[in-house]
Amino acid sequence: MSADAPISFGRYLWRPAQRLMLADGEPLTTLGARALDLLHVLVSNRDRVVGKDELIDAVWPGLVVEENNLQVQVSALRKALGRDAIATIPGRGYRFTAAIDGASLQAPSPARAPAVPAEGNLPADLPPLIGRDEELRALSALIDEHPLVTVVGAGGIGKTRLALAAAAANVGRWRDGGWWVEAAAVADPAALPQAVARALRVTLGGGGSELTQLAQALRPLSALVLVDNCEHLLDATGELVQTLRAQAPGVRLLLTSQELPNLPGEQVYRLPPLAVPRRDETAIDERFGAIRLFAERARAADRGFVLGADNAAAVADICRQLDGLPLAIELAAARVRLLGVHALRDRLGDRLRLLTGGARSAMPRHRTLRAALEWSHALLGPAEQAVLRRLGVFVGGFTLELAQQVARDADGSAIDEWAVLDALGTLVDKSLVAVDPGEPPRYRLLETMRAFALEQLAAQGETAATLDRHAQAVCACFDEVERQRFADDGWLTNTEMIERLAPEVDNARAALAWAMGESGAAPNWPLAVSLAGSSAPVFLQLGLLLEHLPRLRALRAHVDAAPLLSQVRMLARLGLLSGQAGPSRHELLAIDGEALALARQLGHRRRLLLALAGLGWARAWAGDIDGAQALLAEMAGLERPDDPPFASTPRLALLSTVLNRRGDFEGAIEVLRRQVEVLAGAPGEALNHIVTQTNLVANLNSLGRYEGSIEVARELLEREDMPRGFNNASFEVIYALSALGRGDEALALARRRRQHWHLSNLAPFGDALAMLALSRGRIDDAHRFAAIEQRMLETAGLAAGPQTLQMREQLQRRSEAAGLAAEDIERWRAEGAALDDAGVLALAVRLCD
Repeated sequence: MSADAPISFGRYLWRPAQRLMLADGEPLTTLGARALDLLHVLVSNRDRVVGKDELIDAVWPGLVVEENNLQVQVSALRKALGRDAIATIPGRGYRFTAAIDGASLQAPSPARAPAVPAEGNLPADLPPLIGRDEELRALSALIDEHPLVTVVGAGGIGKTRLALAAAAANVGRWRDGGWWVEAAAVADPAALPQAVARALRVTLGGGGSELTQLAQALRPLSALVLVDNCEHLLDATGELVQTLRAQAPGVRLLLTSQELPNLPGEQVYRLPPLAVPRRDETAIDERFGAIRLFAERARAADRGFVLGADNAAAVADICRQLDGLPLAIELAAARVRLLGVHALRDRLGDRLRLLTGGARSAMPRHRTLRAALEWSHALLGPAEQAVLRRLGVFVGGFTLELAQQVARDADGSAIDEWAVLDALGTLVDKSLVAVDPGEPPRYRLLETMRAFALEQLAAQGETAATLDRHAQAVCACFDEVERQRFADDGWLTNTEMIERLAPEVDNARAALAWAMGESGAAPNWPLAVSLAGSSAPVFLQLGLLLEHLPRLRALRAHVDAAPLLSQVRMLARLGLLSGQAGPSRHELLAIDGEALALARQLGHRRRLLLALAGLGWARAWAGDIDGAQALLAEMAGLERPDDPPFASTPRLALLSTVLNRRGDFEGAIEVLRRQVEVLAGAPGEALNHIVTQTNLVANLNSLGRYEGSIEVARELLEREDMPRGFNNASFEVIYALSALGRGDEALALARRRRQHWHLSNLAPFGDALAMLALSRGRIDDAHRFAAIEQRMLETAGLAAGPQTLQMREQLQRRSEAAGLAAEDIERWRAEGAALDDAGVLALAVRLCD
């Protein structure tokens, strides 16, 4: 009797060739594919006890599964067929024990179309597809228009769920229904045709290869076939697809894979992560797919979960850290009942251990985040695995050039720069590295894969060496771009410099932490000094002054360890950033004086020009106006006719500062207007233009020409390229509007800009905040802000400027008119003077409420 012959017992008929169980002549639809596979093994070996290991190997080939999976399937068979159908033999296994009524002795028939209901084998009760409405519409349109569509994406991104949902939504278009083939369970590529046949309930028993038989059986069908998770069977999948397209044109094929098969006529849909809020998003709700999925799964785990104001920001942060990856989000949400949202967020650093416990119905590789990553990792060759783990040290992405420097072997022996290029291409193809469009393109690992890569790096003992190569490569990148901007032959515009280096700020942070020994390694002071100096202009223009300045100050003690050029760069930038943060005049003079002395030794013309400007500015604000003016002639002598226009702006800026400190505001305004004209012919110098216009506004305010300053500043404040942390212009306008009695406009501007106030030291803007407080009738706060600015001026050793004096005069008049008690004024001023930076920020923000 053939092993594929039908077998009947009681009211049941088992057709093994079709994987079809009938009860009273009707298909028994309660049994899944795994249960039917198990039944086939037991019936085929009904003359003996089949061991548990043998059953697991037969039903889940090539997979590591728990024994309870087997118990679940046995239970399902007993529920459908009766408890007497299968016996448990303790300590040995299981045996099929139902009484056989008879069996068909017919010979195997040729391959034929499936004799099953037309709707196919798609799951009847698909879980809801959350946050994928747009993706479902897009994929459905592709399936409708094209005979071959592949959904590509990282492991755990939701390819299977989307594909099943799209297949179910469109299944009515095909006469013979929709069919789902789980290719993940197929370990041997040669077994793929049989797996497809088994899923479609087709008998393969005629002549020719199994693939040919399958194509012949499917030739008359009009059906949609989903071949799911085929990344480990790409060659076999390609052969299957091309054969079916040629010989069974009525079959439409939908594939899911981590790696693109690159087949002729293939339409590719790259599945993105779920939408997550940006870090500056204020409205966080379930319109974001990632937030909605988290909330749905958290409510399923804990009926009491509510997404609200107290946890929305933490949920958004969790979803961002998990890159909008559905598998990771589902696993995280399942932990909410145990940990709560905030504790869950705090523990995501150990996400590979934390995110476990997926649904029992999920494939084993989707029950933990680690299992999903290990599946993807196992598909790589040794060189690709090495490159992947080394790329884990990058933070926030990387360029091809940086990847080649960091991921190659230290001696370039086995994995050189070309091998890194090839491996990176493979990792992109396998959806393990994402590509962000641009010129040049940038690459990045999703944070979940990055955590796994760093774990693998540590396991190979390569962490320290790779972090060192990363720091060296990032430093070289910043040094070279800084040279192209500021060296004697520099040609790079400020905009070009920021466009190149702003994407690498996260890498610079990580490299500085490594070089300064913050991770426990021995510090590399020359490297730290060099990178801190060359990256300072970028940190400043991105509004990160308060973050970077402490690094520069900490490195001043180690500046002598670095080469001369690095010393000049670092000290010049320390003076520049310190000048923005209200330092003492003695500190600033010492820093800029040392920078100038070293610049003279270095002998680089343009760096000497910048050092002279820095010292001149420090002298002017310290009250040594003649000393500042004395440097102007030397600066003029260093300029060259063939220099780019921006090279002359440091001298003009110093000249306007000297005139301002002499009280010649009209003269300062004339110089600043000339500087604006120079910069008009210098494209790519937005920051210089913004600073110059702001200085022009400040000088107009000093003359009390508030309407003129507001007119100049209006266009300035509407610029989209205004650096986030550059608050000077807005505070000048707030001052002018408040002085004109237009408090409502001043308040509206303050409310628009207050989200950026934390990026600046607010003490130097105490006069503007005091004027705003007066316009709002909050005279107590006006005294507090006046005291805050006074403390800053005394610490820096600076005299009050015209705007501060005007503010004090108005404050005194208003206080006298209100009949305020001297002890109240003294208390308010003491409260203001006692505030630290965080307290000043909180007071300023409350002023806008």
